[in-house]
Formats: sequence, structure tokens, C-alpha cells
Amino acid sequence: MFGKEQGTGTWVAGDRLVQHDLANTLRAIASRGADGFYQGTTAELIAAEMERGGGLITTANLAAYQAKERQPIHGTFRGFDVYAPPPPSSGGVTLMQMLNLAEHFDLRQEPRWSPRTLHLMIEAMRQAYYNRARFLGDPDFVKIPPELTTKEFAARIAKNVPLTAAGSFRRVGSRNSDAWRKPADDALQRHRCRRPGRLEHLHAGEQFRFPASSCAAAGFC
Repeated sequence: MFGKEQGTGTWVAGDRLVQHDLANTLRAIASRGADGFYQGTTAELIAAEMERGGGLITTANLAAYQAKERQPIHGTFRGFDVYAPPPPSSGGVTLMQMLNLAEHFDLRQEPRWSPRTLHLMIEAMRQAYYNRARFLGDPDFVKIPPELTTKEFAARIAKNVPLTAAGSFRRVGSRNSDAWRKPADDALQRHRCRRPGRLEHLHAGEQFRFPASSCAAAGFC
């Protein structure tokens, strides 16, 4: 969120936004590659900010970090190819589960905001997010059932989606994922948020009419 200096005026066509810190970081990466970010001035600035805020990342952590390239999640939806981020990001697997389940229903049969259309979309999200919370994590530490994004898995779930009432998480599951259920349930219990009422999303505005939003997603909270 970028406002004009001291909150004076509003942005108009032709205004220039100069981000000196970002420019310096990009120059360092351009000239030194990954070392321009994970070592040197940028790394020191990150570590200093972490220390000021009580964070955990140090210059040693940054210097030892290695980015891992992973194959994206790939699926199809009504003939279209869909590519999405793989774990440890949970979005790709969750998205494919929702799309695979939605394929079993004609969402254009009724208007976009009709009770039936909303119900089917909610049920697709309900089941996908249940499996997200139960099975997903960092694949370096968690075994993720590979069938979660398959059409066959979605077909089994679709048979249990009620059309006239809210569904239940417990009605769905993976035939071949029993080996993952116990450790996944244990992890879910260990990391379950113990601070009821925690604020997850915040919208705010101030006297200069600059809106800002913050979303804190802790996965299990």
C-alpha cells in the first residue's frame, strides 16, 4: 500500500512511484544472482528487521536457504488445462479438488446466486478444505495422498454430496489414504489454533482515505 508523501493528495495519471529499496534489491539480484538476496546487504536488512520484530530468521538462515523447484499441480476442467502451485502451497491441490468435484454438476442449470448453485459450490469447497486441513503440508515432512487431485477421487466424493442439505466432512474420504489419516489427524490436533476469536482478516482506512487490508492465514487457525 503506497500513499503519497505525508498523505497529501491522491494519485493521478502521470504520477511517478519510486521504490528505492525495491530498486536496490533488484539491482543486487541482477548483478549477483541469488546471492544478491540471500547474502549481503539485503539479507542483513531482512535479519535486522526480524530481530526488531522478534522474528526468527537470521543471516545464517538466509545464506543456507536453497529454493526447491517442484512440478506444478496439473489437472483439467471441462477440457481446459489447469496448472497450479504444488505443495507446500495448499492452493493448487485444493483448487483441483473443487474443480474436479464441480465437473459432476451443471452449475449453469440455474442462476449464479441461486440456492442450488451456491449449495454445490459450498459443498465443493467444504470437502476440498476438509482434505486440505487433514492431508496437506510440506512434502519434505508429510506424505500427501497422490489421489487427492484425481477424477476418480472426486467421483467418489460427488456420490456423497447431498443436494438438499448441508454435507458432512465425515462422509467423504480416500479409499487408499488410511495410512495418512492418523499422522494427519495428529498434526491437525497439534497445530489447531488455541486462541479462539483470533482475527484473520482486517480492513482499515485512515484520515487520508488510504484503505489497507491484511490477511493472516496460519493454515490450521
